[in-house]
This record gives sequence, structure tokens and C-alpha cells, in this order.
Amino acid sequence: MRPLTRQDINRHINQTYISRGDSYYIQGRVHELEVLRGGTQITSSVAGSNRKTYQVIVNLNYHPESTTLVQIRGHCSCPVGYNCKHVAATLL
Repeated sequence: MRPLTRQDINRHINQTYISRGDSYYIQGRVHELEVLRGGTQITSSVAGSNRKTYQVIVNLNYHPESTTLVQIRGHCSCPVGYNCKHVAATLL
């Protein structure tokens, strides 16, 4: 496996969520970041709006015979729930 790149994130996450997630990342809202399972799972807590904190779990799925990232499955406890700005902030 290779490190996750900004290009990977751009291919798999909506650009609006990346832009908003970038702001959250820059503001230092990502906490308790952990990389697990040999780099294929990332967990975090992200401080959202209205003093709510959301739990994020991201699974990175790579092609079994190469280092190509084929899917980002980001789950979040926010109302959007999937590959949202909190997931983007975690990945950034």
C-alpha cells in the first residue's frame, strides 16, 4: 500500500465536502486521529457546528493486486453520514 494522496481524496469525495473539510482541518477540528489495520482504516472525532462532535470511521479499499485505491468508505455520525465534510477533514 502507498500513502493516501490529495488526488485520491479528490477522486472519491465530493469537491464541496473537500472544501468544507479543508476548513475544518485548518481550524484544528480533527481530534483523536488513529490509523489502524495497516493503514486501511482511519478513525477520528471531528468538532462540527453547534458544539457537536462527530465520530468518523474511514475504510480505504485497495485493489488486491496493486497499490491502487479503489474506494473510500467514510462513515460519520453526522446527518449526512457518508463521505461528508467530516470524513474529508479526517483524510486531509
